[in-house]
Amino acid sequence: MDKTVISIPCYNEAGRLREDEFNLLLQQPGLEILFINDGSKDETGQQLKNFIDGKSHGASLLNLRVNSGKAEAVRQGMLHSMKD
Repeated sequence: MDKTVISIPCYNEAGRLREDEFNLLLQQPGLEILFINDGSKDETGQQLKNFIDGKSHGASLLNLRVNSGKAEAVRQGMLHSMKD
């Protein structure tokens, strides 16, 4: 079965992440979400890790240590998802 990966770049989004909406997306068969933490300086990385740790499948996290911008974060996410 083919899978669809949605790459979501995140930079300092701790106050705006909507876990309930991501949970709805994860109910779709064959859909995966890759969160790319783009060097956030707030609690975004930890919040995403906590969200993903509670899932058995469908969500993953790529941490970029340095903020490189939305386009580069999406590019890194695409490269990461193609490895699998």
